[in-house]
Amino acid sequence: MTDPGPIEYDIETNSYRAQFDFTSIEPSVAVIDALEAITDRESTALPPLYEAIDPEGLDAVIESTQRTPHPDQSSVSFPYQGFLVTVFGDGTLEVAVGGDEGSSDK
Repeated sequence: MTDPGPIEYDIETNSYRAQFDFTSIEPSVAVIDALEAITDRESTALPPLYEAIDPEGLDAVIESTQRTPHPDQSSVSFPYQGFLVTVFGDGTLEVAVGGDEGSSDK
């Protein structure tokens, strides 16, 4: 596990937010690292990410958004283990608690 750095919790939205440098860590790895910290569980105790989303596809989509003028406006969202995970092209990761009602790609 890499250190996800500070993970902020927003009580109003019941969600967590972290910032990653996607030039040094793949988005799919950042998701697992953040979820390890949020749930206080090892990655081996979490179901494989590929059961929710194709990790290589996630990495490719986010990598392509980094070349756009506004990577913060591009995101991929998907449900995972009772959370709605949203990965933004600028390295922001949001994890909403109980937000697993569906997935969307923007």
